[in-house]
Amino acid sequence: LEQRGVNVYTDDGIDEFVASDNNPEYTIVKLKSGMALPPTKVTILGLGVRPDTKIAAEAGIQVTKRGHIVVNENLQTSVENVWAVGDAIEVRNPILGGSEMWSIALAGPANRQGRMVADNIYG
Repeated sequence: LEQRGVNVYTDDGIDEFVASDNNPEYTIVKLKSGMALPPTKVTILGLGVRPDTKIAAEAGIQVTKRGHIVVNENLQTSVENVWAVGDAIEVRNPILGGSEMWSIALAGPANRQGRMVADNIYG
């Protein structure tokens, strides 16, 4: 994201959103560290969804350093006849492409992945 000009702030929290004095269409985000971000029309929050995949790892399923289950393009795990979907897995970013893996913690993609797995299992 940063390579594409997006500012990413981690290991900090939001203290408050304040209307900009200069333009009411813009908001200033004040962080707990005291930093005030530049006025913006859009703020995107990624609030730390973490998968609970301990049982998968204990069962011998390969997981990433961040704890996501490793799957192939058919959503199969490293264990035969075991598939995984949803925010527990990492997939190639469908928008940015490339080989970088992302977790997508949203219901829509998880629902689609579930249907894909059913199709892969039952043809």
